[in-house]
Amino acid sequence: MRLTSWFGLLLLAVGSLTVLSSGATQETSVAKGTGYGTTGIYARTFGTVVAKIGTAITYVPDAVNGDSFVINTSGVYAVSYTDGDVNSDDLGISVNLSPTSKFSTVFGTGQELCLFEAANTGESCSATVYLAKGAVLRAHSTFGGPPPNSQAITRFIVTKVQ
Repeated sequence: MRLTSWFGLLLLAVGSLTVLSSGATQETSVAKGTGYGTTGIYARTFGTVVAKIGTAITYVPDAVNGDSFVINTSGVYAVSYTDGDVNSDDLGISVNLSPTSKFSTVFGTGQELCLFEAANTGESCSATVYLAKGAVLRAHSTFGGPPPNSQAITRFIVTKVQ
């Protein structure tokens, strides 16, 4: 390949990246897990808002039903969840799954975006998906119950990428 052709491709690639990143940042990030909602709730609660940029995502803290993230603008979103448990739990990111429903480890409801097992350690999962306006994301558990409170490693991040 000639050098001028290579530079032309490089400029094209850089131009494409500029177009993709030229929109305003839309991100909500929370940390420090504080537990789950009240009895029979499998949605995580968080203690600290790390970032709240833009209006595409609304973070809804809820000590009774567990916290949720409401999508206000349809688009492609990158979502990640990191957590730990001193015992063992199957955790993941759900979309439009009731906080009173256990997170299915076999993706049986079709509302599971990703899954990880935390067994006396910290783990994480992530997904990049199209979400329609009104979709509700949650950090979900299969066990709920007595929570691993004050987990410093707990983090949930939602970023609109397109």
